[in-house]
Amino acid sequence: MALETCDTLAQQQTGEQADKLVQMIGRLRSAPRDGLIDIRRFIANLRPGQVAECGLVKALRDYLHTYGNTCNVRVTFKADMPPRQADEVKIVLYRIVQEALQNAHKAARGAPITVRRVQQAPR
Repeated sequence: MALETCDTLAQQQTGEQADKLVQMIGRLRSAPRDGLIDIRRFIANLRPGQVAECGLVKALRDYLHTYGNTCNVRVTFKADMPPRQADEVKIVLYRIVQEALQNAHKAARGAPITVRRVQQAPR
């Protein structure tokens, strides 16, 4: 209600400062919705059900595609055929990729990213 009152008062003003105020109020209106979207995405990523349902490679492809579109970055994914692994191992690998992408986003925003899932022969 207070936001609507501020918006009404800002609309009655003129000049550059009034325009900035109207834009700021618009951002304030969208902030809770945007925050809720981020929280829902975060919660969904806590337990990536898609890993158990579709397998690690498909889940990573989908996640990397979404990440690339969301962050406006080119992401390349290459994967060998994975051996059978426990669901816990798959989830850990998925989480490692998530963390690596977040680190890349913080440290090298906009740089192209390549994720490789390689099976190494035992030594």
